[in-house]
Amino acid sequence: MGSAGYNQPARLPSSSCPLTSCAAPVLVLRTLRDALTTVAFLVVLIGAGGRAVGVVVGQVHTLLRRQQFRTFRFGWAELVTWIEPFLLGAATCVLARTPRSAAPGTALVALVAGAIIVLCGYGLLFWAIWSWPALFVGHAILPDHQLVRTGVYGVVRHPAYLAAFVIWLGLGIAFRSVGVVALTALYVIPAYLAYIRSEEKLMREEFGDTYREYCRDVPGLIPRLR
Repeated sequence: MGSAGYNQPARLPSSSCPLTSCAAPVLVLRTLRDALTTVAFLVVLIGAGGRAVGVVVGQVHTLLRRQQFRTFRFGWAELVTWIEPFLLGAATCVLARTPRSAAPGTALVALVAGAIIVLCGYGLLFWAIWSWPALFVGHAILPDHQLVRTGVYGVVRHPAYLAAFVIWLGLGIAFRSVGVVALTALYVIPAYLAYIRSEEKLMREEFGDTYREYCRDVPGLIPRLR
């Protein structure tokens, strides 16, 4: 009841959460999202860029030691794929200029998914190296070369090339880059399929029926469901 004919102003309901307390969870979530964005961003860029540098170093190493191989082959299929790591490095450098502020919604999901895919590609690549420590870039036969059928080579015949496809795909998904996905589909995959045909011809010439039997038993790129 007001005095002197005036009504008292209605009181606003008091907040049960002080402003600073309500802002704290929002700030924590924003910080976590920003950290997740940065980590995923770096995983993708370091993963893709690292593979590009590694393949180029492997190319140089193979060329320098080509006299040590029992057989060495370098034709158009090999030439076409030797451009690939430079394109991967260039794509990585361009995408590295993308701002690293906290990615919203769909962009963050794509970035994290791409990072996971790139890590899977690296897992496959390291499994290949563990299965055959003498792994090198290029088409050549070592003096004591033996056909490897253990480890990942008992699952697919070309794990290193499958890893390349996976890393390219992860890069494209992470940045939702139509250009990278198109480059993967129109250049990387066709070039490596030609590269694989050249490699398998060389292997059949060197190992004959042993390699033909291996091809019957183990798929090239897509593992069989057991």
